[in-house]
Amino acid sequence: MPAIKSQSLLVIGGSSGIGFGVAQLAVAEGLCVAIASSNPARVARAIEMLKIRSADAKVIGYTIDLSHDDVEARLERLLANVKSSFDNKPLNHVVFTAGEKLVGRKIDEIDLEYIRRISLVRFAATLLLGKSAPRYLENQWSSSITLTGGKVAERPFPNYSAITAYASGLQGATRGLALGLKPIRVNLVQPGLIHTEAHFGPGPSAQVAAISETLPQKKIGTVEEAAQSYIYLMKDTNATGGVVNTKAKNY
Repeated sequence: MPAIKSQSLLVIGGSSGIGFGVAQLAVAEGLCVAIASSNPARVARAIEMLKIRSADAKVIGYTIDLSHDDVEARLERLLANVKSSFDNKPLNHVVFTAGEKLVGRKIDEIDLEYIRRISLVRFAATLLLGKSAPRYLENQWSSSITLTGGKVAERPFPNYSAITAYASGLQGATRGLALGLKPIRVNLVQPGLIHTEAHFGPGPSAQVAAISETLPQKKIGTVEEAAQSYIYLMKDTNATGGVVNTKAKNY
């Protein structure tokens, strides 16, 4: 596959979890990396850890809170600032892994405010990113935007009707953006159960062991495994409008 060394990457949601895993692998690949997240302390800690991994890497961090009505303006400012920090050269890749912890509701408890709240970061912001990012990305097939969905799009959970609707909608949004933004490539990664600290804590636990026994491969996915999917989509210049699953299909 084509090398991506010396290219630039912005990871929105890159201070922890899968987003930070993507940033780590990107640094190892020799990319210039910017991460953005809503927690300044986590951003600073992530930058510190990335620089420990590679002292020569160009790594910068930004704080952005996407849970506000002016989300489009916030994305626009972020993209402009990142481009400026990279010598005002167009970006090569954007990865979007941002999203607050999801809380399901029974159907008879769903209201308009709930629907609006759960959609703002994980769905609306991705579409607005598709609107803004092309002005800051190099306009060719080597450039990419990679979004993040979830297994709930194909295997709904109880009380997740509204969340399932938006997760499924991301598949359609990905295909639509890939068509509308060509030659820039747009793809979607759908992680399954991934052992992130936010969901399972920092180390092994009885809960992790119990869930692992229900899976075909008897293990929960790691952040590094999931992050590899995003690196692959940056490299595979034939891939656009696609969905990459990193999960057991029957779970």
